[in-house]
Amino acid sequence: MAVPGMLATIGASVRARASLSPRRFRLWVASAGLVAASLGCGPANVTYPFDYFPEMHYQSSFRFQEPPRRLPAVDSVPITGKEVAYNLAEAEGLKNPIPRNQLTLERGKRLYEVNCSVCHGLDAKANTEVAKRFTAAKANPPINLTRPETQRQQDGVLFWTITNGRGNMPAFKNILSEDDRWRITLHVRNLPSQ
Repeated sequence: MAVPGMLATIGASVRARASLSPRRFRLWVASAGLVAASLGCGPANVTYPFDYFPEMHYQSSFRFQEPPRRLPAVDSVPITGKEVAYNLAEAEGLKNPIPRNQLTLERGKRLYEVNCSVCHGLDAKANTEVAKRFTAAKANPPINLTRPETQRQQDGVLFWTITNGRGNMPAFKNILSEDDRWRITLHVRNLPSQ
């Protein structure tokens, strides 16, 4: 027997037992389908579509033999503080707090190579594929960091530009630490002038 024939036979037997008219039977089937579909719907970020009771895996927990975490005192003050946000005018007066030595220059160069050279180039002259694509798209390309205009900028302005971005350059304040951004500033300052 074909599947539609089987469904018709089952439907007829259910209708006969429930003594429903064809219209009421279709309404009953549609209602049952909606109820079944709604039980399967729910947020995707939970284990079950519907929580009948609170479960243990949604509570805060501790690892094996880990003591409970203690909250800081109500009147406590963090010792590291939050990074100060400067505007460009305020940044002009900033001095680089990172000492200039071989270790910091090498770290600044490595940070530059990883984060900046894709646009500005290893030689910092902006002869890169990214710069060519910006130019082809009629957008402002990355600048040549060895130009005298760039090298004359104060450390605070270079730091502010790395932190907040400028033009098509992204902001690195959420990617690099404050010290790492100052190290990149040292590297840019150490580049040979054009």
